Amino acid sequence: MKSPLEWWRQRQARRRYMPHVEKSKTGITAKIALALLLLIVIAATVLEMRRGGGGAEGEFVAHARENALDPLDLIEAAGRSRRLVFLADVTSAAAPKRLAARAVERLASGPGLDLVVLNVPAEEQPFIDQYLATTPEDASLLLGRPRAIREGDGASRDFVDLYRAVWRVNASLGAHRRVRIVDRGYMRLRRARPDPKKTSDRRAAASVRREPRSRRRPTRTANCRR
Repeated sequence: MKSPLEWWRQRQARRRYMPHVEKSKTGITAKIALALLLLIVIAATVLEMRRGGGGAEGEFVAHARENALDPLDLIEAAGRSRRLVFLADVTSAAAPKRLAARAVERLASGPGLDLVVLNVPAEEQPFIDQYLATTPEDASLLLGRPRAIREGDGASRDFVDLYRAVWRVNASLGAHRRVRIVDRGYMRLRRARPDPKKTSDRRAAASVRREPRSRRRPTRTANCRR
C-alpha cells in the first residue's frame, strides 16, 4: 500500500507533465454583464416612477390632462384673431393632413377662409385649379398628379382628402366665397417681386393678376407646410 506522501508526489508529477487547459472566462463575464444590466433597468424604473409620481413635471402632466383643449377650437380662435394660421406637416404622417382637412371646414364655416397654401410644386397649380372647378367632383385629376398629392411621402390618400375638403366647402359656400388652394410660391410672390426668368414665378404672378381686386388681400389663410 502506498503511503499518502508517495501518492501525493506521483499526482503532482502527473499534473506537471499533463497539458494545462485554461478555463474560459466568457461565462463569468456574461453573468456579470447581465447582472449590471438588470441593476440599470431596475434603477431606471425606480427613477421613472419617482419622476412621474410627483414634482413639477407630474403636476404639469396632470394639469395638461385636466385642461385639455380641442385642437380645432384653438385653430378657430387663432383664425378669428389672426390673418394667417400655420399648420405644420409631418412627412408620411396621416394625422396632420386629417387635422388640416377638418380645420379647413371649421375655418370656412366660422371666421372665414380665402386661401389654403400647400407645400406642392408651382407646376401643379393649373391642375389644382382645374380640379376645384369640376362639377361634379372629379378626383381623378389629382390621382394623375403624383407631385400634387405628395405620393412619395406615403400619405397621398390623406392629401387627396384635404383637397376634397376644400372642394366640399366651395360646393356648400357658393361661388362668392370660394376657397383657393395655391402652391408654396404664392405667399413668397406676394412679398417679393417675381422673377420673370422663372417659369413658376411667371405662372404665380399671372394667377395673382387674374384675381379680382376684392380678393387681393385674403382675410384668413391656412398655410399647411412641413
